[in-house]
Amino acid sequence: METAQFRCQCGFVHRAPREKALSGLGVAHWRCTDCGRRFVLTHVPPEVFAPVYLDPGVRSTGLRETGSAASAASLKNPLPPPAIEFRCRCGQAVTAHSWMYGGIAPCPGCRTNLLLALKYSLKRKRYVIVPAYPPKSSSA
Repeated sequence: METAQFRCQCGFVHRAPREKALSGLGVAHWRCTDCGRRFVLTHVPPEVFAPVYLDPGVRSTGLRETGSAASAASLKNPLPPPAIEFRCRCGQAVTAHSWMYGGIAPCPGCRTNLLLALKYSLKRKRYVIVPAYPPKSSSA
């Protein structure tokens, strides 16, 4: 049976049946069996699966449990660092700690709520924070 492998923020490597992982891409809510974080899976063919973490305030029903993998070295990307510094579009330096990855935090400069999306940069060969901004409201 083919398997999908992915690593949680806590460092735990999971293995799930590939068919089950593909059937719920971006929709089914999963829970890490080690730290309890909830996420949905994304997939970059042919074999890269990555979790996108859910806001703790989102209610989940029918959570899928993950299984463990034999080796943490089986994935291509290293563990994320404990903290990553990045710049908001206002120019303010912001530090995101590992417990904040995938969550929402205010910029200390402009007070905009940022979604702290953790991504692995293949070009830089390291993890980076790609902040997502709320849509600009149009004044009527």
